[in-house]
Amino acid sequence: MFPTEGAANVDHKADRSLKFDGDDEYPNMENDSDNHRNKDCRRKKLRLSKDQSFFLEDCFKLHSTLSPAQKQAIAGQLNLKPRQVEVWFQNKRARTKLKQTEVDCEFLKKCCERLRDENRRLKRELVELRSLKVGSSSPLYMQLPKAATLRMCPRCEKIVNASEGKNAAVFDAADRRDTKLHWTI
Repeated sequence: MFPTEGAANVDHKADRSLKFDGDDEYPNMENDSDNHRNKDCRRKKLRLSKDQSFFLEDCFKLHSTLSPAQKQAIAGQLNLKPRQVEVWFQNKRARTKLKQTEVDCEFLKKCCERLRDENRRLKRELVELRSLKVGSSSPLYMQLPKAATLRMCPRCEKIVNASEGKNAAVFDAADRRDTKLHWTI
């Protein structure tokens, strides 16, 4: 089974000149590998008819993966090889996943941009609020202490002033522009 010690020193280039049974079937075997790169030996790309494409699309809508029996049945109906049906389904799943990834990416980019805009607006608002004088006599401005912290309540989506404890002022996150305050008890 394993080569002997003497076999390690064999010159394989010299063995190429020997003729074996079946060499007539593959003359110039070294040149055949080069011929595979030529356009004459290329495998033709499978072109499906419109009916075949529609049928495969309909099957994909029902099941994105196929059992071997389903694959055989579809291949028989469409006059294709089961491997061709399998590859078509693999490619379709890959295209579908790529398209969904692109859609998700665009959605996340838009969300990110909205959050950046909101962040800029809030930073400007914070600068304006901090620039107000503490002893301002104007009743139109609500004075916030510098250490006041606001946090978002995840359940009710309301902003709660964390420094006020149990009787905290709650602002409805959806109505941030509204001046009404809601009190929690």
